[in-house]
Amino acid sequence: AQQAKPKAIRLVIDYGDGVEKHFTALRWSEGMTALDAMNRAKASPHGITFQYSGKGASAFLSKIDDLENEGGGAKGKNWIYRVNDKLATKGFGVYKLRPSDVVKWRFEAFKL
Repeated sequence: AQQAKPKAIRLVIDYGDGVEKHFTALRWSEGMTALDAMNRAKASPHGITFQYSGKGASAFLSKIDDLENEGGGAKGKNWIYRVNDKLATKGFGVYKLRPSDVVKWRFEAFKL
């Protein structure tokens, strides 16, 4: 009998300069949020570091590895995340993930 493949999500960190880190099989669990996925990537042997403030719906990501948000203005680059190529509509502390979701953080200037 074949064993069921564990449910997983993917996390992509796009530094906006041609470099990306891919976590292709982060273990998914019921109620998992995008913040939980970041913490699992942080615990990975070749993981990431990140900083954020607040919690729950007000959790705000300010830095991944050595790239820190630059703030507002037309040229300011910040960490923006999407799930399955759609701009997230909730904070990463409460955005619930489903198995096989792809979370992508990109360091970029915000454009509508």
